[in-house]
Amino acid sequence: MVRIRITKRERELLEASFAKKACDFDLVIDNLTIVIECDIKRKLEVIIDNLSDYFISDGLLYNDEPNNLGIELENLNSKFIRELRKANDEIEFSKKNKKSK
Repeated sequence: MVRIRITKRERELLEASFAKKACDFDLVIDNLTIVIECDIKRKLEVIIDNLSDYFISDGLLYNDEPNNLGIELENLNSKFIRELRKANDEIEFSKKNKKSK
């Protein structure tokens, strides 16, 4: 299970990123904490992809520098990337343990 604490603004950004791609926003948010209990890697990848697409479409200036929205999206995306790395590390660790037994 993964728990990720977010702010009200970050929740708005998440909802907007899902609306941009017309995806279902099926995340469980309990008191501004996202709770992902199953299929963690896939759900984190979907969130990261949606935020990245939103960043590309609305978060860049004409010179490809991030605008204020882009900076917010980058910061939010980094939370999910960090959790995805942890999930990948846990998967690799469990694979190594199975092989050694």
